[in-house]
Amino acid sequence: MLDDLRRDFVLHQHRQTHHILSGRRTRIDTEQERADFRNDVYAAICFDAEGSEKILPVWMDTAKMRAEGRLSALEVKEEIARRYEDGTYRPPSRAGISYMIAPLMRTYPNTDWQNHDVVTMNMPHYMFYATHVTDNDIGGGQFNSLNPFVLNAGGQDYIIMLVGDAEREKINRESRQFIKDLCAYRSSLCRPVHLHP
Repeated sequence: MLDDLRRDFVLHQHRQTHHILSGRRTRIDTEQERADFRNDVYAAICFDAEGSEKILPVWMDTAKMRAEGRLSALEVKEEIARRYEDGTYRPPSRAGISYMIAPLMRTYPNTDWQNHDVVTMNMPHYMFYATHVTDNDIGGGQFNSLNPFVLNAGGQDYIIMLVGDAEREKINRESRQFIKDLCAYRSSLCRPVHLHP
């Protein structure tokens, strides 16, 4: 995992230097907000320059702390929170976007940070940086709603907007072989739940 972390970091640095999107396939073993070490959570995400500067370092440091094995999942969560408090990390200071438009992901379908259930799902979407914004601020809908909704994640807050039906169908159609390959890699990635309304 550490070799993957180093390779992805080099890729990130190269792309950030050239001010293009920092795209990476991500195996999110630790969502620091949930204080949960797992080996079955996957998502494909692409950050713009602001996300590459402000959000990706948190993810990379979280993965590095886990790989080093010195801290528990709860201690990693606390360390990340401490770094936000002392200014080591800062939330995005301007609007931006993370593209999560892969045909499937395996992650937490619940915005309750105490819930550690995961599911493989077909839910391509866009995440707009929205620091300190709530569903009440935008008239947000429920998770997986056709209306935008907010995911608050302790310094990494997003307005989530699902892709349209036609775009989702195109993504799925163009990704058939990729989905088969993922299923062959790990059975938990087979048969994604259709969470799109």
